Amino acid sequence: PDGTIRDLPYDTPDPSQAVMLHRDYEYETDLRLKESTDFGLGTYNQRSLGIPVELGFHFYINRRAFFGLGVSYHYTLTDFIDNVSFEGTSVQGNKGNDSFIYSNISFHFDLFSDPATRTVNLLYADAEFDPVFFDDEDGDFVLDVTDRCPGTPYGIEVDSLGCPVDADEDGVPDYLDREPDTEAGAWVDDEGVTVSEETYQASLMLRNEAMKRENVEAYLTMIRSDYRLTSSVPIPEQFTSVDEDDDGYISFDELLKAVDLYFDYQLELNIDELRQLNEFFFSQ
Repeated sequence: PDGTIRDLPYDTPDPSQAVMLHRDYEYETDLRLKESTDFGLGTYNQRSLGIPVELGFHFYINRRAFFGLGVSYHYTLTDFIDNVSFEGTSVQGNKGNDSFIYSNISFHFDLFSDPATRTVNLLYADAEFDPVFFDDEDGDFVLDVTDRCPGTPYGIEVDSLGCPVDADEDGVPDYLDREPDTEAGAWVDDEGVTVSEETYQASLMLRNEAMKRENVEAYLTMIRSDYRLTSSVPIPEQFTSVDEDDDGYISFDELLKAVDLYFDYQLELNIDELRQLNEFFFSQ
C-alpha cells in the first residue's frame, strides 16, 4: 500500500521482515521455473507445433522491383506460452490454445540479373543455339531472332516486332514521315505525304516495282468491299489471351510474360500447352 516493492507479500504473517527491493528494469522472470515451483507442472512449454495461415500481396513496381505485404495467423497446440492459461497457472485466462499474429512488409529489388534474360536462358536451357540467337544487332531491345525489321537506326522507337513505330499506319515510319497524321486509307509517297492513287501507281511503274505487301490489303479493300486479308497462321483460341495488344501476333515479350505468369500460377495453361505456345511462336 505504501508503493514500495518488497521480497515478501503484504499479507505475510510478519511483514516487517520484508526487505525493500529496487527495480532494475531488467525483467528476468523465468516463467518456466515459476509454474514448476507454484504448481508442480514441470518445465514450462518452450516448443509447440503451430498451424500457420498466411495472406500476402505483391505490389509490382516493374520487372525488377516489388513491395511485399503479408500477415500470418499462427494457431499453436499449447496453452502455456504466455503464462496465462485456463487452468494450472497463477494468472487464469480464457479456455483454448494460444495463438499469435505475425505481419510483415518488405521491398524486393533485383540488383544483379535481368528477368527477361534469365527467363530466356531457363526456357532454352536444354537447346543448343548459336550465340547470335541472343544478339540484338540494331540495339532496339528486340532480339534478332524475332526482329522483323533488322537494321533499325539506333534510338528509334519500335513496336514489339522490332519495327519502327508508324502512328498513322501509312507504311512510312514516324522518323521518316513528313506527314505524321495521314488519314486512314490514303495513298502516300516514300516520305509519307498523301498522293492520289494514280500518282502512286505511276510511281510504281516508273520505279518498275511491285506494290508493297502492306499496301495490298488497303488497295483491295478500296476496290472490293468484301475482301479481307487473313493471317496464314491464326493464333489458336487457347492462346489469344497472350496476345495482349491484339495485333494478331504473339511477340517475344508476350511469350516471356506468359512464361513468367505460368511460374507465378497466374496462367491457366498446363506445361504441355506452354510448350505448344512456344512452338506456335516460332511457327508465326
